[in-house]
Amino acid sequence: MARPRPEWADYIVDSAHADTAALGATIAAEAQRSRRVQLEAARRQVEATQQQTVAIRETALAMQDAADRQVEAQYATAGVVAEVGASVDALADRVGDSLDLGFLRLQQTVDEGIATLDRNLDVLAGVMHGGFELVGQRMLEQTAVLGDIATMTANPLSTAAAEHYRRGVQSLQQRWLEEAIAELEQAVDKDRTNPAPHYALGVAKAASNEPADAFTALASAIKYSVADERWASLAASAAILLRSVAGPEQADEVARALDTALLVAPTCAELLLVRAAHLGSYDDLVAAFTLAPELALVAVQGGVPGAEEAAQSVHDDPAGPIRARREIQRIVASSGDPDFGSDAPPADVPQAMIGYPGWVRTVLPTIARHVRTGIPQRLEGAAAVASMTKAAADLGRITLAGAHDSLRGHERRRDEAAARVARNRAAVEAYRMLPPATATLEHEARASRGIRLFLRPLVALMLVILLTNVAGANTMVSVPAGIAAFVFAILLVVWLVKAFRALAEEREVVRREAATAQQIREHQVMLAQQQADRARDRAEGDLAAATATLTAMEQRVASEAARIAQLEAELDALDEEHRGASDAHAALVADTERFQRPILALLPSIERDRIRPLGDAL
Repeated sequence: MARPRPEWADYIVDSAHADTAALGATIAAEAQRSRRVQLEAARRQVEATQQQTVAIRETALAMQDAADRQVEAQYATAGVVAEVGASVDALADRVGDSLDLGFLRLQQTVDEGIATLDRNLDVLAGVMHGGFELVGQRMLEQTAVLGDIATMTANPLSTAAAEHYRRGVQSLQQRWLEEAIAELEQAVDKDRTNPAPHYALGVAKAASNEPADAFTALASAIKYSVADERWASLAASAAILLRSVAGPEQADEVARALDTALLVAPTCAELLLVRAAHLGSYDDLVAAFTLAPELALVAVQGGVPGAEEAAQSVHDDPAGPIRARREIQRIVASSGDPDFGSDAPPADVPQAMIGYPGWVRTVLPTIARHVRTGIPQRLEGAAAVASMTKAAADLGRITLAGAHDSLRGHERRRDEAAARVARNRAAVEAYRMLPPATATLEHEARASRGIRLFLRPLVALMLVILLTNVAGANTMVSVPAGIAAFVFAILLVVWLVKAFRALAEEREVVRREAATAQQIREHQVMLAQQQADRARDRAEGDLAAATATLTAMEQRVASEAARIAQLEAELDALDEEHRGASDAHAALVADTERFQRPILALLPSIERDRIRPLGDAL
């Protein structure tokens, strides 16, 4: 005869309906004040809530079926389930309060809360102690990781044990529990110190509603896992599931198992939370929430005493992850750096705790990558740009100094060319002002024997006259005197002829000498004129060459001056570019002090080494 449905199952269904109605009414009220896109989002949320209601109803029915097989565990769980309902109501109230920040943020909070609960159902079962039936098939779904865990240690399974283990895990994944148990028991018999078969056997026994055998197998898995720290995740999962199948009388054994598992997995937040729920340890709650703030929702749902206070304490802790997250978000918002990505701060404590893993998974990697790689690369690039612009400006100064030296050289050569032009122009003017060329040869025409030619005729004439007078006066000597006079008369004629002939010859010589002298003077004048013309032409050529050189030097000076003006403009641009690069580098250095260093100092508060149970990796 079937047992009647227990009261707690009806309470779950009624509470689910009440929660759905309240949440739907809240969504409808908010949708009336929202824009059209918010109304569409509200409609999708109502549909999701209805689907959640159906899932809760199916879960309640599954729990009722499980209650037929485990009555005592169900009665022990009834009170805890009621507390879960109350916690859901409280969560709904907090969600309703957050509507002032916008329905989209509300939807995000609800979705993240549901995802957190779904991801930690096995932890919730361990927290609730005896609520193993809440996870149902969830535990079997986690067996997807069991096929690999036996190969990750230094002491792998033996060949025979590995084959039984492989078949057992495959059967467990197919929900063939009897076959899985048989194979896993053989794997345990053939390799008793490997924790993997013990853990898989514990899962199979628990799924077969054999809590005592499941407890024993899981305890063995914990015992053998402490030998190797690489079994830490398995030890944590085994301890969490061990508490979910343990009875009240096994509280001390559970406590020892939790302590043992924490030896190899001291940073497993889920394990710390389960021990806090088991022992009522506030410090374990704070440690668990510090490692995984999202577990605060699981603790509240599980009714762990002091969970809300511990969550608030972790939220308010200046060195805690939530404050670190808020401070990082504040720094990112104030930086205005788009490379940090978009990051909206949480609205309240629940959203800060529930949305923490999603933020760590999606937003934090971008921020961490930017502060560790992006900003240093940007700073290095800015420093390189500043260095290159400085080198370019220095090179520009050197080039400008060389151009000034070249200009001074051109100006010096231009002045020298101008001086040569002035000298050559003066020489040309002097040559042009010279008088015509004259001969320097002076020729005086004279007869060297003019008087001497007529001395003998003159003497002869005088003798003729004398003899004639003598002959006329003295007859005695007239004949000799006459003859002598006649002879001298003949000599006079002869000598006169010779004298006139010699005189004519001498005059011809003088004439020829005068003609020769004239020719010489004319030749001298011609030579002097030619020499003057050549000197003037040479001076004019030198003037033309000097003028061309001066023109070329002036062009070079003008060209060099224009080049200097261009170089000065380029140098001003290079200096301006260097100042801009230096200012950009200085701004990046300042941003490094304002943004990068504080974020790097805050990252260790978030990026904590954490061991996760099997199947719960983010």
